Amino acid sequence: MRRKAVTRAEIRFNGRHITTLPVDAVRKDDFGHIAPIRELWGPLLRALNERRKSDDKQAQAFQALGLPARPLKPVPIRLPIRFVRPEPTLCACQQCDREFYRVYGSGLYCSDRCAEISWRETAVVKARSEPRAAPPPERRCANSSCNKPFAALRSTMKFCSMHCRIAAQIQRQVEKKRAQRQIRKAQRGILAKTSIS
Repeated sequence: MRRKAVTRAEIRFNGRHITTLPVDAVRKDDFGHIAPIRELWGPLLRALNERRKSDDKQAQAFQALGLPARPLKPVPIRLPIRFVRPEPTLCACQQCDREFYRVYGSGLYCSDRCAEISWRETAVVKARSEPRAAPPPERRCANSSCNKPFAALRSTMKFCSMHCRIAAQIQRQVEKKRAQRQIRKAQRGILAKTSIS
């Protein structure tokens, strides 16, 4: 059984609620509900409430000076005796694969630290993929009536101008209608032959 207190680095906190719970910091009670182990959560709750009090004092100081400040309700941050509604969902962190209980919000990451690492990695991947998404130096317009070379601004750019893009779209629609007419004529011809015989 865990003896070390829960730290801020192990949870997600949205400013009002603790949204994730480490699996080893909770237990199932007699009714099968998830219940936090009070001794493990006490130091963290005290630290979060101290931070809330300092934020409240700062907001009051701003209001005393006549500056706009977002009013904070002095509601203490606490955990219920047991979680009945919402019932916590067991999830696995997409960053570190550690299991945790999700209480509120999306259950992608077990802690704010894992979420931040994932966001940084996403930025790195994006920075790597941007050069690959760069357009080739020169392309030919996909509009069959134009077919001019042009400098593409994006890797997905097919037409040299909006005029060519719209003209190609109209041409596709005309060809589609023409094909549908031919299919209808063929079907009428088959029906006419079968009704005669």
